[in-house]
Amino acid sequence: MQTRDRTSIDLAALARIATLAVAHVDGLEPDPCPSSDVGADAAPGAAARVEVGADGALAVHLRVRGHWGTPLPLSAGRLRREVVRVVAAMTGLRVSRVDVEVTGVLLPAAAGAVGAVGV
Repeated sequence: MQTRDRTSIDLAALARIATLAVAHVDGLEPDPCPSSDVGADAAPGAAARVEVGADGALAVHLRVRGHWGTPLPLSAGRLRREVVRVVAAMTGLRVSRVDVEVTGVLLPAAAGAVGAVGV
């Protein structure tokens, strides 16, 4: 008798994978969703929400902040490609859409100060 094995990947895990893909794109940082926007399937602290379409493809919505001087449309395009690549490599799933929401700009740290200031 042959059995069929099954692997399922939680939507929160998919959101975390998409969030971690931001680290592969220079000039962008994840901006975690406010707790009021985190749904039952969202990972706490994740900057992404993932939905599964009727065709099984994923739609990803990412919140990011850009570093001052970063060409945001260019970086958002790089991020879209990276999310598609990383999700496919790690899960074998297809991403049909990646929406990128830039929620702020991180200013360079003042001389002698540590860190950056979000606007």
